[in-house]
Amino acid sequence: MGWGLLIEKHASSDLERGRLVELAPGRHVDVPLFWQHWRLESPLMSDLTRAVVHAARSWLERGAATKGRSGEPRPRGRSGHDVPMTTHVAFLRAINLGAKRKFPKDAIKAACEAAGFSDVETYINTGNVRVTSTLRSRAKVETRLEEAFSQAAGFEVPTIAFSQSELAAVGDDAEELHAERELARHYVLLLKEDPRDAAAIEALSTDEHRAVVRNRACHLLLGPSYEQGGVDPLRVEKLLGVATNRNYTVISTLVKKWC
Repeated sequence: MGWGLLIEKHASSDLERGRLVELAPGRHVDVPLFWQHWRLESPLMSDLTRAVVHAARSWLERGAATKGRSGEPRPRGRSGHDVPMTTHVAFLRAINLGAKRKFPKDAIKAACEAAGFSDVETYINTGNVRVTSTLRSRAKVETRLEEAFSQAAGFEVPTIAFSQSELAAVGDDAEELHAERELARHYVLLLKEDPRDAAAIEALSTDEHRAVVRNRACHLLLGPSYEQGGVDPLRVEKLLGVATNRNYTVISTLVKKWC
């Protein structure tokens, strides 16, 4: 058994045949290469330098095209091609509300990175985090995050994830509904699953307060008579399943930052 560092194009055929095995599957290291020569100016040396640089550009992989936003190398499949990366925005439920459920944003970021996510960024201390990974399934993203959070925090942390396009749609709906009439508060309840009976939820609306369901989001549009202190005067949460709420300002800000 042996190990070594190889240029991908030298190793790819042996990887495909199983003659070589990646010690860390999906990981690779980009390194800059340099053409060194004597400082001897001559037409022959200039022609040789141009030929070498041209051949290198056409044959070698260019590292800048294989990096994510953070500058970290993107994973590669065994064929040598980039593995598609997907970004999700995750919302953590019921943290930092009491002395026993403290989970600061720096700890959240560290837990995400330890679980293999990249481009991790958090926003304020209510449990909002952006992650990028090779996982395409929202359910798999949620499961991996929940396992990482449970291990890091020492308690269960229900987590609700949205793709960038899904969250952008939530933001568009929020903006449309927010502009319809004067509101004292606008909360957005983000759901782990589609509600079973959206009509029953919206039927709890009154002349003063409305509940509007759009896919995996329930918008609570609370009129001027709303008394501060309760997020859910219509008692819709009992019909929603696992959910967490954010206000209109937070949703709008996250859409602008991350979508």
